[in-house]
Amino acid sequence: MKMNRKKFMEELEVLLFTIPQVEREEALHYYSNYFDDAGEENEEEVLKELGTPEKVAKIIFDEIGQVQNENVIDSTNTNGNTNGNTNGNTNGNTNGNTNTNIENQSSHGKMNKGRKILMIATSIIWAPILFSFWVVMISLLFTMGILTFTFAIVALVCVVVGFAAIIEGFIHMFLFPAYGLCVVGSGFVTIAIGILFLLSTIFFVTVVIPALHKLFVLSYTLPFQSKEEK
Repeated sequence: MKMNRKKFMEELEVLLFTIPQVEREEALHYYSNYFDDAGEENEEEVLKELGTPEKVAKIIFDEIGQVQNENVIDSTNTNGNTNGNTNGNTNGNTNGNTNTNIENQSSHGKMNKGRKILMIATSIIWAPILFSFWVVMISLLFTMGILTFTFAIVALVCVVVGFAAIIEGFIHMFLFPAYGLCVVGSGFVTIAIGILFLLSTIFFVTVVIPALHKLFVLSYTLPFQSKEEK
């Protein structure tokens, strides 16, 4: 089967199963972004530039200071020798680009580690504030949920009562016109109030609650994202 992006990433993920999950996810995320930045039309060129999944896996293993599986090393050496005898000039350019990728990945890893250390060191300051904010957001979401349910019930009751009043008004209008008109008018007013409560319910469900939920999720994930993820 011809190598493509999906097959490349799947094989790379299998080869990296022995390293810690954090490093594995960072590496896969990096190369996935590398393909995204290049675009689908340049997928074959990226595959030629990166080489085999085994070669990339060896680079990653060397970066994190772990020993790669012997089969992977042998496979990488075989591919390296074959490619060197066949495409000397091409491999020269590829190695240059790969070394640049290694430097970028190493710098990215160092920045992430430094950021994590800074987050831990300053957690005594921001953690209580962030926790308090989460408590407030959860309380708001719970309150908005109850308020939305209440508004929906009130809207339904108003509409039902309004229609009942209109029917009663029409029934008594022939005997007591003034009373009938007042009851019919109050019925329409009650229905209008019910519609307002219904519109408020729809607004809460479609705008307010999703906005609060998005803000809560953002406050939970944003402090732990890297600059590239932001």
